[in-house]
Amino acid sequence: SQIMMKSILIVGLGSVGWLERWVLSPDGRKAAVLTALTRQLILVDTDPSSPGYMNWNLIGNVPVGTAIIALTNGVDFSPDSLQLMIGIQTGGGSVGEVARYDVLLGMWHDHNSTMLGVQNIGPQSDPPAVVPAAVWEVEYAPDGTYAVVSGWYSTPGVGRIDLSPVDPFFWTYTPITSPVNLTGDSWACAVSPDSEQFATFGSDQLVIFNRDGTYSG
Repeated sequence: SQIMMKSILIVGLGSVGWLERWVLSPDGRKAAVLTALTRQLILVDTDPSSPGYMNWNLIGNVPVGTAIIALTNGVDFSPDSLQLMIGIQTGGGSVGEVARYDVLLGMWHDHNSTMLGVQNIGPQSDPPAVVPAAVWEVEYAPDGTYAVVSGWYSTPGVGRIDLSPVDPFFWTYTPITSPVNLTGDSWACAVSPDSEQFATFGSDQLVIFNRDGTYSG
């Protein structure tokens, strides 16, 4: 967490609120930081050659749906560093959400144009998506063709968001069926370097899937 600590000391990033999750972009030129309780997204310039090096930009509130209580947990950059995906844990419900932010355009993706405001991938998206209620981690595949969402409190505890490296607005969501109970255990997920497999935890086991969502081991 050296980058976050340096940001706090140099530019006062800690004044925004209690910081928790953060991720460095693959190109190393920016970091995305989430506040723990207030759902704020902050982008930090981490490019040493930039005149704005270590300055930060408060993007603002991560949009959420109708949940009374919501926390932003996992965050990850796309392989080209131009997109962000943020997992949202909802309280009192059985379905979570995934927000997407376009770093290049400076805008949140809206996944249902028939409704007012910005709708995330989840119960309000078109089509609706059954995302784990307590989303804890999101991770892009290195080839940019999909991302994995893991969480607990509801079943299924893992899902795949199919993406297009050439169309930033394309998406489809598929819940992944696991032979191992993932409820309460799917705290983390990871994608292999060749993007052919992804993994999470369930019932004290490492659960591995092929990229198409079939069980591998």
